[in-house]
Amino acid sequence: MEIYIQENNSKLSARKESFVIKNYSGREMVLNKDLVEKIVIDRKCSLSSEAIFLAMKNSIPIIFIDSIGKVVGKFFDFSNERDIELRYQQYIFFQSGKIKEVAKEWVIKKIQSQIYHLKKIEKNRKEEIFSKELEIMEKNLQNIVKVDLETENIQEVIMGYEGVCGRNYYLGLSKVIPKKWNFTHREHQNSENPYNLVLNYLYGMLYIRCEGELSKMGVDLYLGAFHSMGKNKKSLLFDFIEPFRILALEIAYTCFSRKLVGVSDFEKDEEKVIISKKLRKQLVEMFNEKLESKVGYIEENLLYKEYIISEAKKFVGELRK
Repeated sequence: MEIYIQENNSKLSARKESFVIKNYSGREMVLNKDLVEKIVIDRKCSLSSEAIFLAMKNSIPIIFIDSIGKVVGKFFDFSNERDIELRYQQYIFFQSGKIKEVAKEWVIKKIQSQIYHLKKIEKNRKEEIFSKELEIMEKNLQNIVKVDLETENIQEVIMGYEGVCGRNYYLGLSKVIPKKWNFTHREHQNSENPYNLVLNYLYGMLYIRCEGELSKMGVDLYLGAFHSMGKNKKSLLFDFIEPFRILALEIAYTCFSRKLVGVSDFEKDEEKVIISKKLRKQLVEMFNEKLESKVGYIEENLLYKEYIISEAKKFVGELRK
């Protein structure tokens, strides 16, 4: 179970082998350590050193996020994170160029999931809405499939095709999302657009989930293939997360198409627009429910949480060959 602590003035402490969460009114919730996989703490909450020690002793990450869901710090101590042999194999794997094939497959799965989502929306509405967008996406998907791994500047070539697919996916969504939300394209940093704010918050939870699985495996998150590497950039995480972005995309679409959000769910905080606590709590619940649902666009009969673990293990298996 992943625990999100969001209420102002809440406190996380420990009692024997259990975590204790106390809210501002003094109400307590006690959870045995064996039930907890990850603890995520919003700002304006506190925790005790006993809770930190209990988490570290049991390899349970404690992650701090800001009001838009961005990770700002963590306590994280997986013992196998320092698997020197695996890291060495990873560096050899990347140097050989084999990572290009793996990363290419991740991008292909991402686009397949977006095409699947648009087709699912069309099927539910019983009308062809996205014929133009789907035609462009499927054409560019085939272009990616055909890209030779020895292609010069393969990163730019593949990400160029992927960018065209992404733009058409969002243009398709803009046709069916209520006009008042005015969503036509992605904005990552400092967005004030409600759809982008929700999507960014969901992606934050997805990053945490995927980073946890990769870190447990012991790989170097900073050595990526198609996403640029640099100071504090977890390039491998950005590559790896691609097939699972649909999880967040489907939740965001559900929120706005089914009118589960309102204008009051977005508020000003220090000159920034943020998501209300009520909606953040709702998004956490929807995210956790989605993790327990079947992945529709793959042949394997897997839940999303199983799919993420499966892909992490498959990647490490490639490194160890």
